[in-house]
Amino acid sequence: MVQEGISGGFYTASNSEVGQAPFFSKFDQNLNQLWQVQIPKLISLSQVWVAAPGIIYATGIGSFGSATRSVILKFIDNLPNSPTLVSINI
Repeated sequence: MVQEGISGGFYTASNSEVGQAPFFSKFDQNLNQLWQVQIPKLISLSQVWVAAPGIIYATGIGSFGSATRSVILKFIDNLPNSPTLVSINI
């Protein structure tokens, strides 16, 4: 999945190999990777969208305890540093 950023570049969500956490990344308009993070406890990411400059949401599926649940994650883009996960709604 790819989502264009409001201030340029774009965000991607990609699922990894079985047993590995998915990746959330940001690239500039020249395809240079600006940051990449793995999100522990998630099984997959299915969508990413930008709500406002620097505010990014993602949806996915996570494994919490013995339950598998849909989640909505909210991030703040701290470019040039990695994003900050500010909330998880289960």
